[in-house]
Amino acid sequence: MKSFSFTEKRKKLRQYEIVWEDSAMFNRWQRSSDVKNWLEKGSCMCRSMGYLIYKDDRFIVLAMNLHLDDFRVDLIMSFGDMIKIPMKNIRKIKKLKAYELRR
Repeated sequence: MKSFSFTEKRKKLRQYEIVWEDSAMFNRWQRSSDVKNWLEKGSCMCRSMGYLIYKDDRFIVLAMNLHLDDFRVDLIMSFGDMIKIPMKNIRKIKKLKAYELRR
């Protein structure tokens, strides 16, 4: 999938829900027993929703907000609040339907 230019038609963008596994870290010294407990807990599962503006075999980019042209509402001027998620972390990709967007 190619990325969208700012002049793409708004109707070409679709909203998606992505379920993905986040990374985690320790930022201080830990006892080995604490590390073992931390490893057994697993990672945090996250859920993001937004407009799919880019996808390839490495990552997906979602934009939560669109800024539309003041005079032509079918033209996208800019994207806001974006997230780039590595494909290897993604567990589920779901295209949202109209009734799911109104909740």
